[in-house]
Amino acid sequence: MQPKDVIDVLSHYRHDIMNQLQLIQGYLSMGKLESVQEKMTQYIEQLHSESKLVNLGLPGFALWLIRFNSTHTNYRLTYSIYGDQQSIRSSFIDDQLVFACSTVIHTFQEITDDDTLYHGHLSLSWDDINKQYQVHISLNDVFEKSAQLEKALQHVLPSVIVHKEEQQLSCTITIESNE
Repeated sequence: MQPKDVIDVLSHYRHDIMNQLQLIQGYLSMGKLESVQEKMTQYIEQLHSESKLVNLGLPGFALWLIRFNSTHTNYRLTYSIYGDQQSIRSSFIDDQLVFACSTVIHTFQEITDDDTLYHGHLSLSWDDINKQYQVHISLNDVFEKSAQLEKALQHVLPSVIVHKEEQQLSCTITIESNE
């Protein structure tokens, strides 16, 4: 990553922090202490998730996920890291996660409207019994295109499973640990 790219990431990150703080400041100025408490709780949870993400030892995946909302103008993605995952520090897993998630999002982009804002969630979990990672990506308001999504993804990610759920479409990707 070039220094300019690092500065760009930091600039977007700082912008996001300022947005959060301005919301809290606005609620404080209006005397809405319950809203302040709610926003603070959400922000602290977000920072805890980010800490888990960064401590996984998957720098490419962490960077891809942290930058996601600033690089995809019509998507807003939240994320959760589940399980007692120790630092992975595997470039194989890191590369596989970035490839799989990028492929899913790129395929979503091909079947969604550029003028619509979509909200989604990504969760990463470790299956200790089967020694594999599972990524679950869900996106709201694209549920009618599940067959098109599944067909497009099967060529590139054979392990992907597409789920059509109430008001959302989701994909589950399994990545086997090579350790």
